[in-house]
Amino acid sequence: MQTRGARLPIPPASASDRIGYLVLGPRCPEPGNRHLVSDPVLVLMFGIILSLSAWSVSMPGVSVGSGPEIGLGAVARRHAAQLAAFGPRVPGSTAHERAQNYIVETLRAQSGWWVRVEPFTVGAQRYVNVVAVWPEPVGASGWLFSAHYDTVPPSPGALDNATSVGLLLALAEHWSRHRPPRPVVLGFWDGEEAGLLGSTVYARRYAAGETERLPRLIGHVSLEMVGWSRGTACFHTFRYPWGPTSAPHPLAPAWLLRHVLQTARAAGLMPRFGDPILSYPYQWAVRNVGIPFASDDAPFSRVGVPSVFVADASFARFYPAYHTAADRIEAVSVERLDRYARWLLRVVETPPPEPVSDRDQAYWVFGSRVLSGTALRWALAVLGALYAGLAVAAPGPPVVRWGRLLVPLGLALGKPSETLALLIPATLLASLGHLRTDPTVARLLSIPLSLVYWSGPLLTFLAMLRFPGLRWTAEGLLVTSLMLIWFLLLPIRG
Repeated sequence: MQTRGARLPIPPASASDRIGYLVLGPRCPEPGNRHLVSDPVLVLMFGIILSLSAWSVSMPGVSVGSGPEIGLGAVARRHAAQLAAFGPRVPGSTAHERAQNYIVETLRAQSGWWVRVEPFTVGAQRYVNVVAVWPEPVGASGWLFSAHYDTVPPSPGALDNATSVGLLLALAEHWSRHRPPRPVVLGFWDGEEAGLLGSTVYARRYAAGETERLPRLIGHVSLEMVGWSRGTACFHTFRYPWGPTSAPHPLAPAWLLRHVLQTARAAGLMPRFGDPILSYPYQWAVRNVGIPFASDDAPFSRVGVPSVFVADASFARFYPAYHTAADRIEAVSVERLDRYARWLLRVVETPPPEPVSDRDQAYWVFGSRVLSGTALRWALAVLGALYAGLAVAAPGPPVVRWGRLLVPLGLALGKPSETLALLIPATLLASLGHLRTDPTVARLLSIPLSLVYWSGPLLTFLAMLRFPGLRWTAEGLLVTSLMLIWFLLLPIRG
């Protein structure tokens, strides 16, 4: 019922204003109203932030297990200590040969494993891969877990990479007593420090069908520097890695990341994607920038095997003894190695999800939660509609207001995951134009939001100062240009 004398707000006439009217409702602020806490836009901003934060950090009860796998961390550390005691395992050295013999003898002492020693030569240097296959049940597909065993001088390579090798040897002993439910392949690569040589040779042989008794691979996990007492389990995948596989190749698909992150949470590893602190800009960089790092996942990704590598080191938490003589066994945590062992057991024991596509690149990881597929499209649609209402209802010429819609729409067609991530700070920035508060407050709020928006390119520029091999790609430059146009069109108040 309408009260006499009351005026109902009239919906705006233009199309862009009608979108804003539907999302924001009638805008009839009282003159002089400056109460920040009464502003529904600010409530909406905090709602977005809190909802995403709660979803990304929410975790089921951690189950670290109590079965026969308990104690594998101590076994892995013992193997790692022996390998590190040989000294720098540089190909061609006595220490390298002793390490190779130690791996082969340990594997052959375990029943049920088919062990193969595969030498190869690059230039004048001889290298040796060691591969162990648990082929049963015959005909089933299996997992590949791998680690390189060579080092650079003068490093004894305790974390890089004796702990990973020791972990695989401990699991080989465990699986010889407790049969895995599906085939498992353990790869010990040589020549990684010289440019991923061993893994590249083996991946090409696998792609050509020249690998004996090898099952069809479900996926591949490469282990690097695991077991650091101050580390965080960070999963890595690069679209433009460095080295002989520097051409673009697929990132780890969404289903693989979801599987390894979920099982890692269950093992108590508290995993993160890329970095425990800088995951947001990291995810932008690995899709658009050439990064001067690579691991043995890269050659397998190139030949179509879904691959990811995990390390206890990252950009924000870099291992200080990396490639130095200080890389010693004292930095290794038995407890962390035990959790890694539990995790790899769960990777094998937990049925992996049916992959929609091994080439599914459209995903974004919040904490250790992977948003992809239908969920990603719904998130884009909902957040995009909210952004559209805020952006086109803000002041500006019609061409600017429509530009605020068309630029992110074009970006979303080619880069849906990056667009979703950018929509979060962009929506909050667009909402600043609707705050009924002092312009100084809006300006202060825009600073951290702008930093989040630009964190990907900004981190890239800063990283170039530390890692000279890092480079822009044509894809990255195009995305950055569209980001700049979008940012300049945003109705940032103040």
